[in-house]
Amino acid sequence: MTEFWFSRHGILRRYLLLIGAIIATQISVYGSLLFTRWQGALAQLLVSADSNNFGSFVLAFVIAVCTTEVSSALALLFIKWIGIDWRQWLTNVVMRNWLRNDAFAWMERTRRIDNPDQRISEDTDQFATTLLSLAIGFLKNISMLWTYSLLVWEKGGPLVLGWAGQGLTIPGGMFWFSIAWASFVTIVAAFAGRAFKTLTIRQQQAEANFRFAAADIRNNAEAIALMRGGPREGETLLRKFLSVRTAVLRLAFFNARFDMLRGVLALTGAQIPTLLLLPRYFRHEIGANALMQTAAGVAALTVSLQWIVDNYTTIQQFRAASTRLTELKDAAAEAGRLHQPTIERAADSEFILHDLSVADPENKTLIGNLSATIRPGERWIVRGSPGSGKSSLLRTLGGLWPYGNGTILFPHDANVISLPQLAYFPDGTLRDALAYPQESSHFKDADYAAALNAALMTPFSSALDETARWRKRLSPGQLQKLAFARAFLHKPDILFLDEATASLDGRSEEVLYRTLVAHLPASIIVSVSHHPSLDRFHTDSLDLAGDGAWTSGKITL
Repeated sequence: MTEFWFSRHGILRRYLLLIGAIIATQISVYGSLLFTRWQGALAQLLVSADSNNFGSFVLAFVIAVCTTEVSSALALLFIKWIGIDWRQWLTNVVMRNWLRNDAFAWMERTRRIDNPDQRISEDTDQFATTLLSLAIGFLKNISMLWTYSLLVWEKGGPLVLGWAGQGLTIPGGMFWFSIAWASFVTIVAAFAGRAFKTLTIRQQQAEANFRFAAADIRNNAEAIALMRGGPREGETLLRKFLSVRTAVLRLAFFNARFDMLRGVLALTGAQIPTLLLLPRYFRHEIGANALMQTAAGVAALTVSLQWIVDNYTTIQQFRAASTRLTELKDAAAEAGRLHQPTIERAADSEFILHDLSVADPENKTLIGNLSATIRPGERWIVRGSPGSGKSSLLRTLGGLWPYGNGTILFPHDANVISLPQLAYFPDGTLRDALAYPQESSHFKDADYAAALNAALMTPFSSALDETARWRKRLSPGQLQKLAFARAFLHKPDILFLDEATASLDGRSEEVLYRTLVAHLPASIIVSVSHHPSLDRFHTDSLDLAGDGAWTSGKITL
């Protein structure tokens, strides 16, 4: 995920912004030092009551504030700019992994991981922006550590543990105190905050599950309404929200305890330096200027040394995002490594299955050692009782079913299209929906009109440029006709149909298949259907018993 920094695209802008962020951060450290010295001068001014240099004193304040705030704002801008570039690159990489080898379909079917959409949209942002902020913040912290170490060592002098000059004298004692206190706070915070990462991941999962359930209701609104399922869905949503509530409260109670502990340690650490220096001030060994500068310097040095504590929640959020992205990457890689039938491209025009076996997820053999050669112009119909492996066979041929072995040889450069029972149509124009996954410009207007006319959808020829959610606007039967129109438009070399006419009346089914035979005379067609009336549109049959046995033969009418 760090390859972004070595990518040639936009490399000049990327590193100029990074250098700018680092320089602006260092300037802000210098501004902070100016402000610390100004605080010391303020204490001395109050003690001396000298108003002669009041104007230059105010000017020094303005310079310190402007230097700190302007440079901090520029650093934040540069960090955000690089962050969105990194997020764009990372999103592209993660999406490619998710979509490669149809890994997204396998993840959805097996539920190997939860909510990949959230991981892509939110965790990529969390990873890129958080890691970048932590890295720049760490560099700033190193600068502050060096700067204020010199200041504290110079102004703080020795630390005397005792009273009236009697006791143990520690050279550079305030410096060593800062290190000891920061180490103590870091150890306490690491121990107290060890559960934060787990609680954060659980909340993200609960939030994503609740959002997914609500989106699922929207996507199936009509079916739920027809079943009068609104109250039941409301109960389901409420249960999922209760999981969100529990996760949020657990994290809130943890944060309350952790923030209270951190606050007590921060307030205590801020006052201890002053209390330790007061005896020397009372003995007039140091002035008010040195007292204020040292106290402020110790506070800044302590903050620098306990950087991990102050950024603990951010670090854990980054770890949670990194874990979830790694899980998504590993799941995508696992999908690519699954043992499944070998799919190859051959120079021959025939579609060949060699010793193909298909099983269910429980490893029960549905089809055993199927070997067949399907030639251009042949149309096969796959028959069998429910659960016999018909749809699993088509998923295997499409490379989506990993439970099996054998070899599948496709003709070289063959255009393959599948028409499932519920075909996918993206939101947008009807032209885009029909051309998918090609660009709409790939086809001419006359091609669209001819395809719609052949699929009994002639009235929609005038709606090619109309934008709609076609999966919601059209009935199941109309969607299946639209799927046939897509097949007529693309003219595939191999066409798989899985109950592609289940929602159609007999007359429409007959017309569409008759048109299919006429329009695609040289195509290889493999259909799955329970309708005996479709036999006459096929040349061969494949009957599945569901226990591994199968028979095939020519259809004679």
